[in-house]
This record gives sequence, C-alpha cells and structure tokens, in this order.
Amino acid sequence: MKIFRNNFLDYLRGITIISMVLYHVLWSAVHLFGLELDWYIGTLGYVWQQTICWAFILIAGFSWSLGKSHFNQGLKILAAGVLIAIVSSFLGEVSKIVFGILIFLGSATIILIPLNKLLAKIPAELGLALNFLLFLLFRNINRGTLGFENLELVKLPKSLYDNGYLLKYLGFDDVNIISVDYFSLIPWLFLFITGYYGYQLWDKTGRKDYCAENKTLKLISTNSLLIYLVHQPIIYVILKMIYK
Repeated sequence: MKIFRNNFLDYLRGITIISMVLYHVLWSAVHLFGLELDWYIGTLGYVWQQTICWAFILIAGFSWSLGKSHFNQGLKILAAGVLIAIVSSFLGEVSKIVFGILIFLGSATIILIPLNKLLAKIPAELGLALNFLLFLLFRNINRGTLGFENLELVKLPKSLYDNGYLLKYLGFDDVNIISVDYFSLIPWLFLFITGYYGYQLWDKTGRKDYCAENKTLKLISTNSLLIYLVHQPIIYVILKMIYK
C-alpha cells in the first residue's frame, strides 16, 4: 500500500512518531532503569499514551483508502509485528509483546478488504459517528465490561476470558498471556473504521491540503514503520550507556 503523500498527513504521522519515541524514552527509563516519574505512571502519562495510540490508528484507517496493495501491506505489517513478538519473548515479562499495535494494524488492513464494499455504502457521517460510538462502548472490553474508562455499563461473562490466544486477539483478555503492548481487534477496529470514514468525509472536500511541506516530518512519516522497529533498541542502548 503506497502511502499517499499529503503534507497534512505527514504532519500528523510525523508528530505522532516523535511523540511515540519520546514516550518510549521515558517508558524505558522508568520501567527498565528505575527512573521515578510520578506524573508519567499516573493519569497524565496514560493520556499521553492514549493520544499516540488513537492518532496512529485513526491515521492508518484514514490512509487505507489511499492505498492499493492492502493485502501485501497488511502482511508486511503483520510480519513486523510477529518479529517484535518473537524478539520481545526473549526479553522478559516487562517487555513482552504478543498482540501489539503492528499485529492489530496489519490485521485491520486486511480485514477491511472484504468489508470495504459494505462500508462504502454507508453515509460517511453516519459511519463515522456509529463506529466511534461503538469504540467508546467497547473500550473496556479487555477489562470485562462495556463502557469507556471509568464508566462501566455492563459486565461481560467471565467465561469469555482467560481462554487463550484467539479470544485475547479478539478482545477477551487472558491474564496468563502477557503483552505489555496490547491492541485487540475489539475495540480498536471500530476506531480504525472511524478513520476510514474520516477519509470519506475529507474526500468530499476535494482532498484539500492544509499544510506546507515540512521535509523533516515528511522524512519521518515516510519511514514510520522502520522507525517503529528500530527506535526502542536504540533507546535501550543509549539509556544503558547513561545508567551504567
């Protein structure tokens, strides 16, 4: 899937990558090297982490309609996610990632292939609103409830949970399968589709660009997958030298 070159998207993707790298610098310093940062492990740090996750998934969903080879791109992202899962399995529980964001993004990219014709028949405004509401409704599914953050509407059957990899992949968490970076199909697919409909709305405006080109952000955006794969080992090596 060739990434559509749009300055506004490059700004969003580039700034999100920078934010992610900075977040992971502090994550490694706190969780691997013992740096004490109360604000980081509290609400402020959680909100920061969520802005990165939401931005990545919305941008990916938005960009889906701009690509062509969705299956090949999905497999490429899945392969990168599997590689991270394999490598992280040797690094201990504090760093183990089973169903990380790349596994999710690769899956969502492929899942939308058969869904595209159906989704395209729904008015963009309705599709965006409906899927965002579904995301909010199912946001707490990993915790065993329906609802968003501290709002718990319905408790889900406990029998759905702690039942292995497939159900964890879907969204019914298994606490015996550790994944410090965990993005299940539900609820995040709804946010991905929200981004998909965001593109449909933008397309109606004639795909207007709102930003001048920034070469640095464009470079970061163009190499976002590579940066995601290599930034954490680089961060670890640098912090290891600082904290030795």
